[in-house]
Amino acid sequence: MAHCPILFVTILIVSVSSQSDCFTSWLKISNRILVSVPYGNFRLNIYEQVDNNKLKTDEKCYFYSPIAQLDGKSAITSFNEAANQNEMRFRIEMWNDKVQSRVVQYLAEFFRRLVTADRVRVVPFEKVALASTTVQTLYKLSTDWQPFQQSMWFSISCLMLKDCHQLANDMRTHPDQFDNLKLVYSPSSQTSQTFGTAPLHDIHFVQDSAPTADDWIELTAKNSDLKKELNGRRI
Repeated sequence: MAHCPILFVTILIVSVSSQSDCFTSWLKISNRILVSVPYGNFRLNIYEQVDNNKLKTDEKCYFYSPIAQLDGKSAITSFNEAANQNEMRFRIEMWNDKVQSRVVQYLAEFFRRLVTADRVRVVPFEKVALASTTVQTLYKLSTDWQPFQQSMWFSISCLMLKDCHQLANDMRTHPDQFDNLKLVYSPSSQTSQTFGTAPLHDIHFVQDSAPTADDWIELTAKNSDLKKELNGRRI
């Protein structure tokens, strides 16, 4: 009887370790888009671990691009005393439970087999910075790198507080006016091969507004062609 608790703890540790092997530091992500999943008015790219074809079904790992959804209603203004400047701050969500479930469901339907949520996650970038495709006179971007997180706050500074108030109101009511804003992702060691060029990526809007192009993809894998290719390998 005295050995039972020790045996239970040992089994628990092995189980957790097996699940976490999917996302260890040695992991490499394929630079080929596996499938592109419709999500709202844009699409998410799904990638797989480089050695997925060599792994057992329950060991395969999949990754999806961040949703990068701007919550226009989050826009607020403030005076940053540390930086001595007026700011307009807003929130961008990188992933959530809904998109996680959507990707897992899509993969399960695509492969016609069970895909568990613990084998799927967002691409593990390291840092994110804000950028713009146009030169602005009313505000200046804060281009500092920030750690990649599920919910991220970015800021732009204004010379006049009234300008920040106007920008915040515009973002809350017409977020599509800010389609010049882009994100730059800094890849971690496990994503550098796939995402090392650090292009500008679109920010998507929570509200139903004019859709923006999903510049994650240069070539979208067609499901029919991919299934033919995968038919000859263990999926």
